[in-house]
Amino acid sequence: MSNKYRSYNHIEKLESPNVEGILNGTVTISPKLDGTNSCVWINDGEFKAGSRKRSINPDDDNAGFANWWANPDTDEKRILRQVLTDNPSYIIYGEWLGVRKFIGQIKSYDPAALAHLWVFDIYNIETGRYLGEVEWRSLLDFYWSAANLKKAHYPYYVPYEILENPTVEEIMEKAECNTFLMKNDAIGEGVVIRRADYLNKYGHYEIGKYVRPQYKQDKSKSKKVVPAGATEKEIVQYCVTDEECGKAVAKIENALNETFSTKNNKHIGMFLQMVWKDAVLDEIATICKKWKNPKIDFAALQREVFNAAREYVGLA
Repeated sequence: MSNKYRSYNHIEKLESPNVEGILNGTVTISPKLDGTNSCVWINDGEFKAGSRKRSINPDDDNAGFANWWANPDTDEKRILRQVLTDNPSYIIYGEWLGVRKFIGQIKSYDPAALAHLWVFDIYNIETGRYLGEVEWRSLLDFYWSAANLKKAHYPYYVPYEILENPTVEEIMEKAECNTFLMKNDAIGEGVVIRRADYLNKYGHYEIGKYVRPQYKQDKSKSKKVVPAGATEKEIVQYCVTDEECGKAVAKIENALNETFSTKNNKHIGMFLQMVWKDAVLDEIATICKKWKNPKIDFAALQREVFNAAREYVGLA
């Protein structure tokens, strides 16, 4: 069966209009991990690997994930390969935290979390839908148990909890209890929110996330009249956080397999453009809602974004 690469859904901030109403029903929440979104599938009998935006291979890798997947030398990879062999229309998605060192901004994970694909979803290209939480987890458990392995269930997927019509405050409280894979009971980045029957006002299935304030410097918008030129500064304060800048640095290091350097013009150019796109352009819907469709000077906004990004890496 021919099965092509498919990127995972972009995860929207809980305050984004794209996930408005997602909490109105039966939702599942799971820990948000700070690594890189990865996936595996089978195509015409060949096992494939992907990163957040593209297909990868050992010669064109991302953070060592394709090299890890290429060798079926652990029970984990043998189980995943058998699942895909028996279900060739499936794509298995998970978070890859790195193989020898952590690739995200958060460095307080347990070292035992390295070199595993922490599965968080499975997609069926034949039906065009994600499998239900219970369905795909039970599937992995079945294969693990059938192989007569020691643990009672498949050990490399993220846990989840079911909530009924939770409030934002309840989501925040759950995020403060997220210590999954962390050392010394440190608290993780936040939580991911899914609702199987959710479609937004545009008819699209979307996934939400809540990021704790320690990782999202959320500056409230002033209620007073905003002077000309100040909106751009406020948007940058809200969007260009240490979290976003740290993720951009990590992505560049993973993509180039190099240590980020402020003396490398290529690194700086990639960094500025990545912060501009990921932190601002991809959040335009949220910005329009928060500032009530503001007038924006995009040239001025980009300058402010670049200034904030340069300050983060010590070039201001």
